[in-house]
Amino acid sequence: MSDNNTKPVEDEIDFDAINAPKKKKKTSQKNEDQEKTVIDISKKTDESKTDESKTEKGAPQALTYHPKDWNPYVAGFALGLVVLLTYVFMGWGIGASAAATRVSVAIAHIFAPVAIENNGYFSQYFVEGLSIFDNWMIFEAFGVLLGGVIGAYTAGRMRVGEVERGPNVTIAKRFFFALLGGIIMGFAARLGRGCTSGQALTGGSVFAVGSWLYMIFVFVGGYIAAPFVRRVWR
Repeated sequence: MSDNNTKPVEDEIDFDAINAPKKKKKTSQKNEDQEKTVIDISKKTDESKTDESKTEKGAPQALTYHPKDWNPYVAGFALGLVVLLTYVFMGWGIGASAAATRVSVAIAHIFAPVAIENNGYFSQYFVEGLSIFDNWMIFEAFGVLLGGVIGAYTAGRMRVGEVERGPNVTIAKRFFFALLGGIIMGFAARLGRGCTSGQALTGGSVFAVGSWLYMIFVFVGGYIAAPFVRRVWR
């Protein structure tokens, strides 16, 4: 006779006890994976810190911002006041490329006076009996140079024997691209009948349409050239 109080065999088996080791094994494996991930992340962080310390001690930083740099809004406001004061005291706006052109024409006139005097473009910068220092923009160019020195010094960016450049850029390469950029900008300023000083600041302040178009395309060209310059700098 069967006993009604007797439970089936499968009811007596504790399946939770059997599956418990498997669950523990999965949980421990998950914890181990998480620990490995944390260790890998910490290693990568330490490696990046080591690389940064090497860069700080070795090659110069490829930074274009310094904590002591002038506030760009304050500098822009000051530059606007300079344009206003030149109109008040000189009766004319500011310009930079014209000064470089006058100096270049004066030097070229020493070696080829006839060619300069007979050239339709260069002859307008040469007046018989007048020195290049008779034009106030020459002194303005010296003032720009002096202002750049003061700005760099007050921002803590002027250190004797140090040239700011990217970590993989040599001093020779840095000067080469600086010179190349200056030549391209100077040539473009003559084609555009002015630079960012004469066209953008002076012309823009009197709402000249050509000056505003000039400045718009300066920004367009800057954004196009930015990836190349960034790659060269780094």
